[in-house]
Amino acid sequence: MDFLVEFTALMYKAKIDDQHAIFLLKRHTRHDIIKTILGYPRKDIPESREDWNNAILQVGTGLETMKRIDQRTETGITYGGSGQPMEIGWKKFEWDKDGKPKCHKCGKFGHIGKNCEEKRKNFGEKKNFKCFSCGKFGHIAKDC
Repeated sequence: MDFLVEFTALMYKAKIDDQHAIFLLKRHTRHDIIKTILGYPRKDIPESREDWNNAILQVGTGLETMKRIDQRTETGITYGGSGQPMEIGWKKFEWDKDGKPKCHKCGKFGHIGKNCEEKRKNFGEKKNFKCFSCGKFGHIAKDC
């Protein structure tokens, strides 16, 4: 929108005709906007400078809206809309001074839960479960 306002002001100041203004609009507007407009059916392609201004404004607003909706979050997951849903089941790793991650299953540094060998060896034994309420081993949250 700011581009069109400034362009129109400069057009009147330079006293150029509409055909030259349309040429300059096509040349200096974002290429994706012009491609979208030129992709219209032949009868709907703008002819006057005012029609070009309106088409550029409409397509540009639509593209900016789509750009805002498709923003990426810090987790790399794309969400539409204005807010970001709560991250369920996603936890940032704890790291030791050597830069090794802490396993959330066995509590040892050097690997993450999906690669935990300790958990695979003793699968099913209650003493190896970590409580997610208090963080201690030997029981689970429902028994805490």
